[in-house]
Amino acid sequence: MQITDYEEYILIKPITKQVFTIKNIHCKKKYLWSTMNKFEAKPNQVCFFPSRKGKIKEIWFGISDIISPWNMASVFINIPAGNYILDTSFLSIPQQEILMTGWSISSYSYHWNKQVKNSGSKFLAWPKKINKKRIVSIKESMFLGRDLINIPAHNLNSTNLANFTKLFFSNLNAKCKIINDNDLKKNFPAIHAIGKAGETPPCLIDVKWGNNSHTKVTLVGKGVCFDSGGLNIKSEKSMLIMKKDMGGAAYCIALAKLIIELGLTYRIRVLIPSVENSISHKAIRPMDIINTKKGLSVEINNTDAEGRVILADALFEGSKDNPDILIDCATLTGAARIAMGTEVPVFFTNNKKMGKMLMEESEKEQDLLWELPIIKNYKKQITGNISDLKNVGKTPYGGAILAAIFLEEFVDKNSTWIHIDTMAWNLYSSPGKPEGGDLMGLRGIIRFIESFKSY
Repeated sequence: MQITDYEEYILIKPITKQVFTIKNIHCKKKYLWSTMNKFEAKPNQVCFFPSRKGKIKEIWFGISDIISPWNMASVFINIPAGNYILDTSFLSIPQQEILMTGWSISSYSYHWNKQVKNSGSKFLAWPKKINKKRIVSIKESMFLGRDLINIPAHNLNSTNLANFTKLFFSNLNAKCKIINDNDLKKNFPAIHAIGKAGETPPCLIDVKWGNNSHTKVTLVGKGVCFDSGGLNIKSEKSMLIMKKDMGGAAYCIALAKLIIELGLTYRIRVLIPSVENSISHKAIRPMDIINTKKGLSVEINNTDAEGRVILADALFEGSKDNPDILIDCATLTGAARIAMGTEVPVFFTNNKKMGKMLMEESEKEQDLLWELPIIKNYKKQITGNISDLKNVGKTPYGGAILAAIFLEEFVDKNSTWIHIDTMAWNLYSSPGKPEGGDLMGLRGIIRFIESFKSY
């Protein structure tokens, strides 16, 4: 059969599975051609329909029972450069927004100094009734966070992260203060103790935006710009992607940007302890005991469990002005990855209602975060003999829970607190999720914050 003959057979029985099309205007569905190409509308399966001139005239793609952003991401990577329009005949507004989100975030690439040939752009026209502003803000925030994580550590050290954050938020009319040197050593001793071995000095980044009379959201992000493991040095394999150990900071910067740009009526505060966990004659040693801003002493049983130590000072500071919700985000434990894999962040909270809400909203957004329990009885494993706390227990079991229990010691008991433990890195590429830095759960958490006041 010649390609030019298929229009004679368009009345052949259509595929029974649900199919949506990306198409140029005024195209007919051509079921015979799809059958010839063994198109069965399986999730993410794509079928191209050619014109008589050999160009793409229409594209069909299969979806799962629930429309996902990654359906459209699969289409994006499989089609050539060009201008397209989405057939919205069978799509609700929320479904259109899901697909456009998938298309938008699929255009990300990061090449740093590598020269890449420009193969042309892929443009998909915006449907008329969707919330374009929200989708664009999510895309730009995700791209910002991915860029920050992907930048090599020698280009984004603790000082450069602070300078970037200050400049970035000043452009959003936010106030930013950098606490360093003697002020840091005196007022935030745990941050100073962990970061003092770095070539660039440690600091605490403190950003404030909005009206103090509004609902207060405080974000605390782990900003370890590179983690060697300290004197408990990591293996070669484990150290390879440790430029991503400031993924929590990137997450909080991107999330704050989203809240501001979407015009949500919150007062935002962002606290980022910015350090490098290095090896030098100044490095903290195993079994050293350090003080924290709260006054609790911590015995360092593993210098590679530094993230929770710097977060301790930042969380205590963040609790002081009684935020309505306090969220910290960190690339904290391998135990969380063992529990849920690398693609789904785990979280802990001291508020069961908020935990249920976050899981529900993240599931609606198809950007899941999963709650793990805080098991109070485990606290004995990190209770010190010659200090108030130890930064790790004697065994690796329940490591993510122990880290959460440690952090909770520095949170005001009246604060609604959520701790997110994330990978912040795609180990391999898949549609819309290129290998490298990523902000898993960002869409889920912004939907939670958007809905927070209604609960």
